Amino acid sequence: MRLRRRLLAPLLLSLVLACGCGVFGSFPASLEAGLVNDSNQLLVLEGTARLPDSAPVFATLRDGERTLGQAGSTVEGERFFLTLDVSLAPGNRPLLLEVAFDPRQAPERVLRLVGPEGRWMVGSQVHEEEDGRYRVVQALNVVLPMSRREAAIRLVRSGDLAAGIAGLESVVALDGADREARAWLALARLQRHPGERQPGSPSHQALAEFRSEGFSEPLDSQVSSWLSRLDREAEVLASRQAWEQERRRLKEERERERWRVRPGRSMAGVDLGMEGRVLFAAHPPARVPEPVDGVRTVVVPDLDVEVELEVQTNQVIRIRTTSPGFRLSGDLGVGAPLLAFRESHPDLLATLGPIESDREGRRRARGQAFLAEGLVLEYERTFEGPGLAMDVVVGMSVVAPGQALPPASQATP
Repeated sequence: MRLRRRLLAPLLLSLVLACGCGVFGSFPASLEAGLVNDSNQLLVLEGTARLPDSAPVFATLRDGERTLGQAGSTVEGERFFLTLDVSLAPGNRPLLLEVAFDPRQAPERVLRLVGPEGRWMVGSQVHEEEDGRYRVVQALNVVLPMSRREAAIRLVRSGDLAAGIAGLESVVALDGADREARAWLALARLQRHPGERQPGSPSHQALAEFRSEGFSEPLDSQVSSWLSRLDREAEVLASRQAWEQERRRLKEERERERWRVRPGRSMAGVDLGMEGRVLFAAHPPARVPEPVDGVRTVVVPDLDVEVELEVQTNQVIRIRTTSPGFRLSGDLGVGAPLLAFRESHPDLLATLGPIESDREGRRRARGQAFLAEGLVLEYERTFEGPGLAMDVVVGMSVVAPGQALPPASQATP
């Protein structure tokens, strides 16, 4: 029995030495990281760690709740190295750099020493998380020093557009020749303000100045990309505007044609000689009456005219209106004095019917005036007093040139 006790004591001591501190439920753990450089593009860290080999170490750079950069490495011989890309990190303000060992990322051989979920780790840097795991954490404050110009550009690149625009506006105000700062400012406004993304906007015009500037990346590619997009949209917009302008021109032309009177040719867009089926297909009549003496007179409400069609050929031979909207050159039409027509058409021949009195006792007479080029005017003469008479046109008809001219003996002054 005494011999058995002597052999058991060395065996227990050997087991303790083989298994390490975990047997006692603890593993002293710590991290110590230092900056090798503080470049504004790359942040290089070198550190020591009381952690097993192959233990993963991660570095995270934060600005408040926003993560700016991450990097990972492993411990070898109690040392580790990390490099973070901080090209988008803001400058001139404190940032939080956290270097940590997370057991949930560790391989099994590391967990055998630090315990499941890192429970065997002890030390001032060991923190118990809400989910039950333990991490080793070192927190550092980092400030990236840079000029106001570079800091403003960095804010735009990282997505803090409001602050970036404010910073760049002050930079451009001091140095309007800084084309790179102006380009970044235009890009920031394009991204922040939807109205600036329209072709021809101030930001589009600003970028157009730098079309062949040849900036360094990533500015050059962003300028080219936005210009390509906005130029393409400008072409589409110009094409749409041209089409719309042509559409308006044609509409205005149709409207003018709608009210244009061409003696001997057309009125309201209806041509002499047009077939009735073609006219009525576009402008259905209110009704189609029976012909009288080989001529059918049809009212076309859409056009404010009535047309006469020769029954045998079903072609338009006369176009008549009483609407004041139709006009000849010189603003002549229904409602104009016959005297105005005489001034423009001295060859006008007129006839006058019998004088009649209306209910008020006023004397009136109806007559017609003829233009050789193919226009018949209906006018009404009102006697205003002894020797005074007013002739006003009350209707117009387009007919073939020379048609229905009265005999010279019937012409009246």
